[in-house]
Amino acid sequence: MWVLRQKVTAYIANGSGLVVLIDPGTRTVEVYRPAAEPEVFLGAHSVRLDPELPGLTLDLTPVFSEGN
Repeated sequence: MWVLRQKVTAYIANGSGLVVLIDPGTRTVEVYRPAAEPEVFLGAHSVRLDPELPGLTLDLTPVFSEGN
């Protein structure tokens, strides 16, 4: 995960307005935005990605299902 967080830093530095990391193993979602602390969701069923993606809710049920 350390390498992915390095990439997040690079993506944000190069202009990305939103980066989402999903770890199915720990059922964790990290949402990164420029000039803000990351939001961390543990065991969430869904995560809203407003205001960058208005109206979009990321459904995590298939990602966190027992078969994965």
